[in-house]
Amino acid sequence: MYSFHHVTFKYDDYILKDFTLDIKEKKIGITGNNGVGKTTLLRLMNGELTPDAGEISINGDTYFVQ
Repeated sequence: MYSFHHVTFKYDDYILKDFTLDIKEKKIGITGNNGVGKTTLLRLMNGELTPDAGEISINGDTYFVQ
């Protein structure tokens, strides 16, 4: 399960702002155009980055797949 509660993260501009979501699936895929924040989201999920505000809870593992 993946839980995002009021997560905010930005570089120069906001990537996530007061983002809340619960995903109950064991496996998910993240797709999108270049530069929209997919890698940042995965790094937040993996604990490589810390949100500016809010909390992320992960019950399981995250993987980067090319």
